[in-house]
Amino acid sequence: MRSRQFWAAALAIHLLVVGAVSCSEIIDLIGSGQTMLPAAIASPAGKLARVMKSISPWQLGQSNPIRQTFIGYSHSAGIESPYTFFAPNVPASLKVVFEIHYPNKQVTYELPQVESLTEGMRLAALIDQATGQAGLWRDLVLHMLAASAADVNPGATRIRVVVAALKFPPPAEYLNGAQPSYKFICSYDFDAEEARRSGGDM
Repeated sequence: MRSRQFWAAALAIHLLVVGAVSCSEIIDLIGSGQTMLPAAIASPAGKLARVMKSISPWQLGQSNPIRQTFIGYSHSAGIESPYTFFAPNVPASLKVVFEIHYPNKQVTYELPQVESLTEGMRLAALIDQATGQAGLWRDLVLHMLAASAADVNPGATRIRVVVAALKFPPPAEYLNGAQPSYKFICSYDFDAEEARRSGGDM
């Protein structure tokens, strides 16, 4: 009997976390005006999204055990990594471009290279998850990407990694012909030789 109660409670907690993550992202999407729903619905949804963010475990300190437990479980269970549990599509809103410098002052631009569609989807998910916010995770991922670009371009002396976010216009503007645009997020400069050496150690 106790075993059934334990598993029932575990299932209830799991579904609660799934529901909280899914509802939070759906409400945030509606509140930010990224749907066709009218302003009469989007406005209160935006207020509710702000309230939900204020009580989210993400707002607790990084050393807080509640935050660590919630985030650790949600990621290990695949609930938020980096898309919601019920939306297994790979986002591609963040783009990475390599600005490659050579000794003769030549500059070329490249995108990250992938060998298959599956690898491209995984890379898009990694970039979207890692580069959205400043921190050690972003530094490590961009360093690894710079090391890869340096390996592909052995004559390069410096690699600048530029991250930009694809900004979609609201649905009403899109229907009137507005096109997506890019917003600069950050850029990192790497010495190509140093990136090659350290990239092999990661």
